[in-house]
Amino acid sequence: MKFSQEEYFLCYSPNLKEYLIDNGFEVFKQFTHIRENKICWVFKRVPEMSIYLEQWSKNRSRL
Repeated sequence: MKFSQEEYFLCYSPNLKEYLIDNGFEVFKQFTHIRENKICWVFKRVPEMSIYLEQWSKNRSRL
């Protein structure tokens, strides 16, 4: 199954996944990437998600 970037956000970071869940977003689907052998969490994109992703990026750069 292919997920368009306009409709879905693919997350490979367990910490980011928890951050999104803590802020009210729900995991739509979860799978293991075949080549990378990493878990991917899929979220449906909603307009307010971009705000939280920007906050995550800004706070992460301080580390």
